[in-house]
Amino acid sequence: KSFIPTVLQASSKFKVPVHVENDGNCAALAEAHFGAGKGKNNFVLLTLGSGIGGGIILNKKLYKGNGAGGEVGSMIIHDEKIFEHFASGNASVKIAREKLQMGNITSFELEQKANQGNKTALKVYDEIGKYLGIGLSNLAYILDPDVFIIGGGFSRVKHIYKEMQKSFDEHYK
Repeated sequence: KSFIPTVLQASSKFKVPVHVENDGNCAALAEAHFGAGKGKNNFVLLTLGSGIGGGIILNKKLYKGNGAGGEVGSMIIHDEKIFEHFASGNASVKIAREKLQMGNITSFELEQKANQGNKTALKVYDEIGKYLGIGLSNLAYILDPDVFIIGGGFSRVKHIYKEMQKSFDEHYK
């Protein structure tokens, strides 16, 4: 389905130009103007959710390359698989179910178990954090941003950050 009629209607109704952009890029632009990226020349935003989205700001402008630039979740990081398959909300559930045989657990249940100190659930988040650190270190070597900004629903899972920092420090020297 085409967005063109809707964009044209909105543009004429509000008498301003209307643009369509993906959510990761819009989040990066919002951070650049109003959030943690304000005043930064270069940063990478990751949106952690069911997958990994993102946006890249270089020299205070959204970087899109030839159209697909900034799709950080599609970066190959391990065994010919992409970043978001190792370091997202969906990845956490997959690891819990397949590798650690935690049954038909949901993302919410997994987080609850981790919050209660369940060692198996915490192992899942350690693995997620490890791959987040690897992905961030790759991005740091390529872009050397002023800052990384991490958002999205899955970013609220506090158990991913310790191993993420450790992995980042191991890989980015």
